Amino acid sequence: MRYLVLVGALTLGAACAGNSTGVEGGVLAKGTWGGNDAGVIITDMVTHVHIGCTNGDFPARVPVVEQGRFR
Repeated sequence: MRYLVLVGALTLGAACAGNSTGVEGGVLAKGTWGGNDAGVIITDMVTHVHIGCTNGDFPARVPVVEQGRFR
């Protein structure tokens, strides 16, 4: 379940990114994106994801591979 929440939130972040691809130097672009009860905050040091009362942090930015996909 947490994996699905994470994938959904990261997809939301990439889709709402300030540039056309959501990619900046091979990683998801820095910024804050979201909507009602969901959000992604990406800084130089951490990627924070939250949906409802579920949340999590990554110690780095999320790498992006071909066609803007991530793992």
